[in-house]
Amino acid sequence: MILLYLLEILLLVSKKDYNVVLAVLTPGWQELSKALPSLQSEPLSIVDGASLTAPETKVNELILYREKNGWCPYSERVWLTLELANLPYKTILIDNTHGSRPNWFSGTTPRMGFGTGKTIGESIDIITELDKQYDLRLKVDETRDLVRAFRTIFPKQTRPSSRSAFLLKGLSKVPRREIEDTLAKTDDLLQESTGPFFAGNSISCADIVWGPFLERYTAQLPVLYKDLDVRSYSHINTWLDAMDGLPAYWARVKGDDHSWRKLLNSNFDSQDFVQAPPLVFDTYGEREQVKWQAYGWDRDGIGRTPRREAATRIVRNYKAIIADAMRQASLEQTDADLGLRRCVAFLLEDDEDFSLATKSDDTLSLALKVATYLNSRLCVPRDMGVPPAHQIRHLYAALSSS
Repeated sequence: MILLYLLEILLLVSKKDYNVVLAVLTPGWQELSKALPSLQSEPLSIVDGASLTAPETKVNELILYREKNGWCPYSERVWLTLELANLPYKTILIDNTHGSRPNWFSGTTPRMGFGTGKTIGESIDIITELDKQYDLRLKVDETRDLVRAFRTIFPKQTRPSSRSAFLLKGLSKVPRREIEDTLAKTDDLLQESTGPFFAGNSISCADIVWGPFLERYTAQLPVLYKDLDVRSYSHINTWLDAMDGLPAYWARVKGDDHSWRKLLNSNFDSQDFVQAPPLVFDTYGEREQVKWQAYGWDRDGIGRTPRREAATRIVRNYKAIIADAMRQASLEQTDADLGLRRCVAFLLEDDEDFSLATKSDDTLSLALKVATYLNSRLCVPRDMGVPPAHQIRHLYAALSSS
């Protein structure tokens, strides 16, 4: 049987039908699935609200209604709270930007259902209720002044925007002096703490309230204001490192600089941007692997490494990805399929620097086209967390340099 299989391949090669041969040699989706034990269990349910006529609720089931693209900082507050507590919950995604918003949903995101017929709509109110019901110890009462300070310290009279929060006044960007004043006051507030977080040595409601906005500022300010680096404020820098030390935030909820900067293009003109330091990939050593394992060890459907999580996400959604690649990157279905399988095969290799992806073969051009598409379309945290996303970006860089 093996001899006949090899003979068939040799006959194909003799016909110069390289794409057919390479399609045969590249692992199929079933084979790739078998290499990923994470596909044997389902992760937390995430459903597009547009696909539902009405949500089904169960007694005491937590349902988070959040903005579909992962852009909304207020939704991120609640999402982070749930992930930090590792509570079982269901997510229903609501499109706040296009006509696919379900007619059964009214109001704003986030909204939280508690399986009792009760829903709450304000992010801080939701966090307070979750803390009360599940004893999350988020120091809600003792951080009320710190939460109120957020409203007074961030720039006033800015245009509401999930893509560029607290960065627009009318059609112009917020004056630099207001941004610097915001950062200086935030740094002073953190200096008063007895630990790296806003209220000591553990995360509190205040950190969850401030977090999504400081996260976006860290990524977005350097491309709007020359030489303005959030990490140059020492206490904010310490706080950012402390937040990255939280596995649930670092591994899943946090967005990456690539995605946050890309979102600015819809609200700013080219003359608004300045030359910023180039983006770099996060490094993943032993410490990062420990954090990843701390996040995924008791969560279903999570890859055992960031690279395997990237592969898991792709294999779980490969049909939709191929269809989107055909539309967005003008790829033929067979090319998109083969290129995507090749990318997953690279992700499954025990090859830290993707050196195998730099060795020329006739599938590299297709793999590069698909990796280029993935790198461009990837939105973090919508599609996956920062660690697996950066493995895909790393693969794209390796293929680009081959």
